[in-house]
Amino acid sequence: MRLSCISSTKIRSTRGYIIREGFSIIELIVAMAIIGILATVLIPYIWKTADNKARELGVINAVRAIQTALEIYAEKQTSAPFYPTDLDIITATVNSLASLVSPAIVNPFNNKRYLTAAYKKDDSTFYLGVEPETETIIPGLILYKVSPDGRSYTLTPYGANATVIRNLILTGNR
Repeated sequence: MRLSCISSTKIRSTRGYIIREGFSIIELIVAMAIIGILATVLIPYIWKTADNKARELGVINAVRAIQTALEIYAEKQTSAPFYPTDLDIITATVNSLASLVSPAIVNPFNNKRYLTAAYKKDDSTFYLGVEPETETIIPGLILYKVSPDGRSYTLTPYGANATVIRNLILTGNR
């Protein structure tokens, strides 16, 4: 008995018919073409998805760094408001929230610094990591809402599709 490789082509004769085992060159070319088409379609999608996930991880790290800075800031306060309620306290370079985070953290979707590129929407809502006067939710935005008395806050990060990053709405209170 003779052993042969699975991929080899073997010709044997049975009652005058020739039976070929293996794939023809045409079948192999068609299979390679199908694989090539699938790769062409799927690789950019996979690449974009992986890139967006990496950027969302950057937003997650940024929101946690901002939460740490908020808690450090609150520890230094002797009375309410414990958390910043004014845009100048967030964005100033000295004695502010921005001075507690080094190096400066940036929005991975637009490269704006979170604690210097900020917009105060109303008395208690701040958009972090955006151009001033930005009224819309954009990818990478961190929404900072503080209570009017400055005793509690909520940080809401937004991901690649300008949707809330699930399970990561951070809060704090005194």
